[in-house]
Parts: sequence; structure tokens; C-alpha cells
Amino acid sequence: MKRFLSILFYFSAFALSLHLQAENTPLKEGSVDIDGAEIYYKRIGQGYPIIVIHGGPGHNSSYFMPQFETLAGNHELIFYDQRGSGKSFKNLDFNKVTLPQFVSDLEALRKELKLNHFVLIGHSWGAFVAAQYARKHPKHVSRMVLMNPMPASSQDLGFFAKELESRLISTKNPAMKISKSDKFLAGELPVLREFYGEIFKEFLHNPVNISSLNFSINQGDALQGFLIYRIFEETLLKGGYDFKHKLKDIETPTLILHGDSDPIPQWTAKETAHLMPNAKFKILEDCGHFPHIEQPNIFFNEVNFFLKGNI
Repeated sequence: MKRFLSILFYFSAFALSLHLQAENTPLKEGSVDIDGAEIYYKRIGQGYPIIVIHGGPGHNSSYFMPQFETLAGNHELIFYDQRGSGKSFKNLDFNKVTLPQFVSDLEALRKELKLNHFVLIGHSWGAFVAAQYARKHPKHVSRMVLMNPMPASSQDLGFFAKELESRLISTKNPAMKISKSDKFLAGELPVLREFYGEIFKEFLHNPVNISSLNFSINQGDALQGFLIYRIFEETLLKGGYDFKHKLKDIETPTLILHGDSDPIPQWTAKETAHLMPNAKFKILEDCGHFPHIEQPNIFFNEVNFFLKGNI
């Protein structure tokens, strides 16, 4: 079971590539050389800027689309792939795959795009990065939305691991069996995709919604995600982390949204909101880890209401 959980963390939270194509919104793409790495970004819409930070690490920004286009009517949305993820893998120095570097990358991207003030939206691991950035560079972040945030301490992250394991066992999820197969260990794509699909059912309120997570992955993506996760494991998880005592320093008006069916316990997100002086917490009912997939109307209504200055 211990070996499986290690694989599980890598694949379920850090190695998946979701590819949902936007069809109607104009897209501007580019890349920025930041400390030797090419950081890929894309911009859609017009208006007050919002930078969106994806989960992971080892993930990429594509899974926000096309649902996030609803925000592009009144805002310019800026998505980017974090160092070592997605299209930001070229010329990668693994010694620079660290949390402080991810925060520095975001600041360098802000400067390159000539943004003075903007909204930050972070999902899962991306919410953790967003909070770190807002604490270090508060004058640039006007508001912040944290979607299903990663727990603020490694101890609390352990409760997420236990909950996910419990769900896999109680539902008799076949992912554990798949992970032990020769075809899985050999990286055969049909088996990898089957594994991902089964894992992500446990992240959803309704397993049927897995059909909305239209993902594709190749062996290169899997290797890339694995490398980034292993670095994350060595630099952040191995020694433990606790960001709770620093949350009081984040005065940015913040909205924290969390699905009631997320395997990340909702009390961890509620505690994060309690420790931040200007944070509002809201539970989304009948919703798992991807609110823009399972409760898009409620999710985007809450975000738009908050961005209009209501908290």
C-alpha cells in the first residue's frame, strides 16, 4: 500500500495532463526566459488581468479550459505552465525546481507582462503557490481566489492521503490492481489512461463527471511529471512543511472555495481561511476537487461576485 500511495500521489496529483480545447476565444501565446527556463504562457480575453495557477507540481494549465472562458468576458486571463510542467520543460535545471523558484518565476512573469496589479486564482497546489506569492509580493495582488487549496502543512496533507486511500479501498477502485500490472509498469498508454480515469473518479462528487475531464497523456508527459514530483517530494515533503503561522501575514482579500466531496478535507481549507485576516470561506455542495467542472455556475457566480468587490 505504501508503494501504491507514492505512485498515487505522483499520478493523481502531479502527472496528469488534461487537454480541453477552447474554440471561440482569441488566444495569444508566448514564452519567457526566466533563470534559464522557458516559461510558457497564454492570454485570453480583455479587461482587468487574472493570473491562473494550475495544480501539481507536474501538472499544466490546459485543464482550466474551456470552462474558464466565462471569466474572459470581463477580464484578461493569463495561464502559464510552471517550471518543469507542460510546455515549460525546455532547458530545465532541476536544481531550480523549488517552491521559492516558482514564486520568483511568477514575479518575473509579472514583470515581463508589465502587470502592476492583478487577481490571482490558484487551484490545489497552485493555491499554495498563490498564497506564497501574495505574502511576498502583496502590493501586486488586488484579490485572490483559492480553489480547493492544498493543506497548509505536511501533517494536514497526510489526512488527505488517508482519505484518498480510504476511498480507494471502500469503492474497490481497480487502480491499485492496475498499478501492479506489467503493462502499467511498462508505461503502456491505454493502461496509464485507464489508471488515471479510475483515480480521478475519487476526486469527483459524481464519478460520471469523469467524462468532462478529457485528458490525453504520453510517455514523455509521464516521465516529466514523475521527475517534477520527485523533486517536490525531496525539497518540500521530505523535511515537512508548515505554512500556517505565515498565513496571518496575508492581508489580500481572499475567497476560498472548496468542494464538500474533495478528498482534501474541507476543514483544512476552512482553517486556512480562519488564519488569514481577510479571507472568506465557502463550501460548494455536491462538488469534488474540480469546481469549474462539477459546479461551474455556482463557482463562477461566486468568483464574479467576489471580483466585483463583494466579500
